[in-house]
Amino acid sequence: MNRLVDLANVKAKRSNVLNDSHKKFIKEAVNTNKEMVINSIKNMKQFDPHFVIETVTLQIISLALAQKSQEAILEDIAGGFIFDLKDSLHRAFMRDSDVYMALGGELNVG
Repeated sequence: MNRLVDLANVKAKRSNVLNDSHKKFIKEAVNTNKEMVINSIKNMKQFDPHFVIETVTLQIISLALAQKSQEAILEDIAGGFIFDLKDSLHRAFMRDSDVYMALGGELNVG
């Protein structure tokens, strides 16, 4: 693969701030899935809580991308959007007070 990356173009297209619809999606995803996350953390002790949250986060993103075209997904990857969404969704789970309590207050993400 001999394609050059136009960093200036990527920087111009990339926004470091998630817009309101992304924030709403994250909030709804956490609210919809947190009971499953909490139950998994409590009942599946063989799995690290971070692994549980990471796995659920990736499944949510996978479902969200299922209707997108390959080109749109590649743009989201190239622009870093998928990675920003993953990090934001993971942090939102970790900051949720119910999930935090299920973790015993041991794990916190600033």
